[in-house]
Parts: sequence; C-alpha cells; structure tokens
Amino acid sequence: MDRREDALSPALGSSLVEVNSLQRKLDTMSKEVDNHDQRIQQVCADGEQMIGERHERADEFQSEIARLGQHWAELREAIEQRRVRLDDSQRV
Repeated sequence: MDRREDALSPALGSSLVEVNSLQRKLDTMSKEVDNHDQRIQQVCADGEQMIGERHERADEFQSEIARLGQHWAELREAIEQRRVRLDDSQRV
C-alpha cells in the first residue's frame, strides 16, 4: 500500500489501543513525508531552472512539476485529514 492509500484509509480502529497504534503509524508516515519535503522542493527548483534555460523539454517539465506539486499537496492534506479523523475517533 502506498503512502497516499495509507493516508486515505477509512480504518479508524475499534478500540483505544488500535486507534493509538494507527496514530503512531500516521506519525511515522508524516515524519517520512516531512523528510522528503526538501528533496521535492529541490527537484522542482532544478526543473524550474531548466525551464528558465529553455530546455527542449521545458513544457513537459512544467507539467510534471505541477503534477508533482499537486500530488505532494494532496498527500499532505490526506495525512492531516487522517490525523483529524483519528483524533476524533480517540475521543469517542
């Protein structure tokens, strides 16, 4: 299962122990994503530089940078939504 699927998982646990376990897994995943953030930014910056230098594939780079940015934002949003759902589940 990829990170996006993990973040979008509807499973919230059926006990406090399971919810706490899912929260720990989410925290680990969130840290992994955070650790990749600088690399994602660097890849986008490198692509933008090549676009600025009028690379022959500049149009392709632009669309891929936009796609990467969109997917990255969606992943981070899914993680945050999962965090909220798990927090709510823990309170019930």
